[in-house]
Amino acid sequence: MVNIVLDATLSAAALDATDLGIIILNPSQQITLWNRWIEHASGIEAEFALGTKLCDVFPCLESSRVQRGIKAALDRGLSTMISRNLGKSPFPLPTVSDKPDDFDRIQHTVAIKPLRDTEGGRHCLVEINDVTASCRRERALRKETIENKHLAARNHEVAQTLEAMNERLARSNNELSNFAHAAAHDLRAPLRHIRSFGQFLMERYSEGLDSDAKDYLSRILQATMRMDVLIKTLLNYAKAGRNPLNCEEAHLSDVLGEVVRDCQELIDETGAVVEIGPLPTLEADQTLMYQVFLNLLSNALKYQRKDTIPEIHFYSVERNGIWNIYCKDNGIGFKEEDAERMFEPFQRLVSTSEFEGTGIGLATVKKIMERHGGGISAVGDPGAGACFCLRLPASCGPENVPGTGCA
Repeated sequence: MVNIVLDATLSAAALDATDLGIIILNPSQQITLWNRWIEHASGIEAEFALGTKLCDVFPCLESSRVQRGIKAALDRGLSTMISRNLGKSPFPLPTVSDKPDDFDRIQHTVAIKPLRDTEGGRHCLVEINDVTASCRRERALRKETIENKHLAARNHEVAQTLEAMNERLARSNNELSNFAHAAAHDLRAPLRHIRSFGQFLMERYSEGLDSDAKDYLSRILQATMRMDVLIKTLLNYAKAGRNPLNCEEAHLSDVLGEVVRDCQELIDETGAVVEIGPLPTLEADQTLMYQVFLNLLSNALKYQRKDTIPEIHFYSVERNGIWNIYCKDNGIGFKEEDAERMFEPFQRLVSTSEFEGTGIGLATVKKIMERHGGGISAVGDPGAGACFCLRLPASCGPENVPGTGCA
């Protein structure tokens, strides 16, 4: 007898420990077991539920799927599985949640099964399975899916807008480049006439001119020469952006070597020391890279301190497949706040009375580097020199843009 009582106690403890709601009804549909889970979920203690009918505890279950399932189990020995219907669960079991968008009821499924006692009497087992957590995940997933669809649509819209803006910008840049090329080209003809007639006047009639007239005429000729240089520079700037890239294997040491040979007269004149370290072989437009090195070397030779022998060092470092190519000098340097401005067209950091120039050279270098999928940056210190860094991927093209700063 003790063992029987102990077994019954253990069975009751096991039913109370389960994470299912367990209700057992006798043949008269009276509640004979009301476990701890359903007690906690409903807020109704077992002593009030035992001996009553389920419809007395939950009047809303009258004529419900649950009631029909109980009748089928007791009368015909049939099992019934009841799922949530349109987000509504069979039992009115309120949730305890402070989230405004959470379920107002515990989401659950119900399994109704027939049971037999030792005398053959038919009873009914009602199992309630809490699926609230999985329903919350399902709802969150649906919400995330909808949000992702909206985000994807928005991203597509933004991408189309950006594409249209890029096309307009490309057309605008192309038109501007074509205009600069045409304007610069058209300006050269009248400029040649001015210079030719000025030189004619100086050669043929200089004896009949007083000193002031000669001075004015000399200034005109000097101005036309500066204008001619500026126009040529503008043409180079326009060409750097409008001509297609001729990407091929480029030995940058050879390209720079050619630049040094072409500048040898100026190097000898200034007594400059030019050191060239190992430079990479990569895919690039050799003609444009010649222009890049020519600008860097010319600037390094030009922007020098007085009574100082120019020292210019070219070298390279490879990091993560990107080549950083440096040009370091001991010239006049520049202020830190001018590091970006100097690459914009017509931006000069020194006056033309100190150093001749157009303010286009470094802007041309920047455009060429960006067309190769790279960039240029610089650091400097007034009176202590500057270091320019070219950043180049192994293969040229804007799709390879890795960023413009040098590591």
